[in-house]
Amino acid sequence: MLAHCTIELRIGATRLPVALLARDGALVATLLDLEPAAARARFARTGELPAAEDPGPFRAVIEELRRYEAGEAVEWRSPIRIEGGTSFQRMIWERIAGIPTGSTRSYGELAALAGAPGGARAAGGACGRNPLPLRVPCHRVVAAGGSLGGFTGLLATKRLLLAHEGVAAGAPGNRPASPSLPLGHGTPGASGSPRVGPPEPRQRAVQPWLSDPRTPSFFTL
Repeated sequence: MLAHCTIELRIGATRLPVALLARDGALVATLLDLEPAAARARFARTGELPAAEDPGPFRAVIEELRRYEAGEAVEWRSPIRIEGGTSFQRMIWERIAGIPTGSTRSYGELAALAGAPGGARAAGGACGRNPLPLRVPCHRVVAAGGSLGGFTGLLATKRLLLAHEGVAAGAPGNRPASPSLPLGHGTPGASGSPRVGPPEPRQRAVQPWLSDPRTPSFFTL
């Protein structure tokens, strides 16, 4: 059964809407920068969606997001599920989950960590299909030259999140990535396991998993 809700984070003086979608109690998608009506319209493409928001299934992840909002270190434990995605995309998402707060990695570094040196463009494509921004922190992946690269939300939001974590926009990371985390960690029964380049500042990359009926509706972390 699907459930959805939208919360509002305050990152500094900036308001950041975060829309959440769960199935059977596990988080399956997040959307940034969309107001509730727009987020619900996007989520409705994935299947039958209740008309009313229900924050009940999201208590754990909302608590984690509030701690993130306050600048606290967060050990993400709320249940998540991603069904679909190629083996390469899953590997990239696992490597993203291992990037520590306060660090960044380039698309090329991410590809190399996933065993595909020279695969920066493919790594960027996997970042753009990340269904759980913030929970799987693709905002910490930047272009090799130091520019922001792409993002599933607004580039201004990517810059904001990096600044919130103490990283100058597009600056190289200064800590090694921690070992990749099993993306189904904390989720009983989970099966675990962007566009690259400088778009215009207000340009939004469309998440194909919510817009293309030929792709799976859900991905499983």
